[in-house]
Amino acid sequence: MTERFEDQARSETASHMETEELKATLEKVQAQLQSQVAEREAEKEEHRRQMEELQKAREADKEQLRQEFMSMVAAQRQGPSPQVIVL
Repeated sequence: MTERFEDQARSETASHMETEELKATLEKVQAQLQSQVAEREAEKEEHRRQMEELQKAREADKEQLRQEFMSMVAAQRQGPSPQVIVL
């Protein structure tokens, strides 16, 4: 009977150790997952920032082209300056 209790105690100890190892593994995987999630969020934020910079640059280029176009239209409206022919 004592042998059976010893076997049961060893089995419970082994089961407890296995459970603790599984908990440690689970914690490690959870930490890795949290790290990956944080990394993805940082990448998304960087991408959003880059897109914002590109949009601002695009708007600045668009405004510059608009200014150049308006300048060309104004120059055409003024037309060539009248020339005076002296004989």
